[in-house]
Amino acid sequence: MREAPRIRSVFRSLVGFSLVALAAFTQARAEEGSFDCAIADAIATNRPDPESGSTRVTIGVYTADLVGVDDVAQSFTGDVRLEARWRDPRLSRDARGSSLERCKIRLEQVWNPSLQLLNGRRIVKRMEDVVGIDDRGTVTYAQRFFGDFSSPMDLSDFPFDRQELLVQFIAWGYSPDEISFEIDPRRTGRVEKLTNSEWRIGNGEARIEPLRIPAAGLTVARVVYVLDAERHIGYYIWKVIVPLTLIVLMAWTVFWIDPTELSTQVGLSATAVLTLIAFQLSLNNFLPRITYLTRLDQYILGATFLVFLALGEAIAVCWLARRGKISLSKSIDGWSRWIFLLTLILISTFSFWF
Repeated sequence: MREAPRIRSVFRSLVGFSLVALAAFTQARAEEGSFDCAIADAIATNRPDPESGSTRVTIGVYTADLVGVDDVAQSFTGDVRLEARWRDPRLSRDARGSSLERCKIRLEQVWNPSLQLLNGRRIVKRMEDVVGIDDRGTVTYAQRFFGDFSSPMDLSDFPFDRQELLVQFIAWGYSPDEISFEIDPRRTGRVEKLTNSEWRIGNGEARIEPLRIPAAGLTVARVVYVLDAERHIGYYIWKVIVPLTLIVLMAWTVFWIDPTELSTQVGLSATAVLTLIAFQLSLNNFLPRITYLTRLDQYILGATFLVFLALGEAIAVCWLARRGKISLSKSIDGWSRWIFLLTLILISTFSFWF
């Protein structure tokens, strides 16, 4: 009998807890029912308040990572985040009578500036195409793009070149008079550390540059995000320029051999030529395949000319020595030593400093 009061107390506690939970559930369902996430079709097709002028769209572009730069394809692989914000008074709480803050709205359900990535290749979107809408009617759209971005490059100064890596977004179908882009500096830039190690990358900045399409007779609003890139030249100095210079100096030593030693002179010169050819074949894997000459191409051509010139000189002085003109052969070798070295210095100076 002593257990009865305790049982009744536990029973009353359970009943009270159930009533509280039921009330909370009922209130939540009531609040949920008061939410209206429906949006009229006209809002998705018509620009907000076109009579008042252009619609201001605030843009932020941020580099989450830069994986690499492809000189041959003139592109780079990166992870870029876009954030765009604009205000649509028709979506505000006051205009609708209800809030959209807790609603999941697809991008196509509301009017948007039709932002398109202009220079993307094999791009993957990493986020859903949804927007957030606050009570004031401010629409926020965020998306991440990962893949290859085409970016024209001038490689004339390779490997001492600087490039601008571009990411371009256009408001397709809208002129600058209809869409007024504004850059958000707080949401524009890049992460501190990037995966890429071949280039020194700047902070990244965005600028507004309308795009003229002559074939269609149109001008569309455009945002250009720019990453300044400077190539690290240490790899090319130690892996290309220094070995190539040593091959040229190997050919230079032929001028110090007695001209009567035909086999030694020709053998050394021929070895330098074959070594140069093999070295150039190995360079084809990473040098840019372009129609114009870069600074490194100029140096390689100059080095090739000197090596073959040394081979021709060795054959010529040996031919003279075989005909008894030993003094003339040695004189040519003496002059060739300094002419060859001076020419190498001039080629290096012209290729890398002018």
